[in-house]
Amino acid sequence: MICIKISGQLSEFAGGKSDFHINSVRTVKELISVIEEKFPSLARMIADDTGRVREFVNIFADGIDIRELGREQANIIRAKEILILPSIAGGSSYD
Repeated sequence: MICIKISGQLSEFAGGKSDFHINSVRTVKELISVIEEKFPSLARMIADDTGRVREFVNIFADGIDIRELGREQANIIRAKEILILPSIAGGSSYD
């Protein structure tokens, strides 16, 4: 089993859950498919219609950014925890 953790902003698309468990999957692409079955709205926030992870979404497999592992084709079969976070932008200037 893999523990999927999502940020508070995305939890509204997962029935208010900030984490849930799924059976092991081989790739991020498979992960997105499983999420789509359980929480279609969440899957649409994470990936576009082609299954590509949206640029403003960060996914970490056991603390490693999937961009370093091969994006959607990243092998995550041994991962114990997946963290899904939207990018954070903004801030202020302190002059």
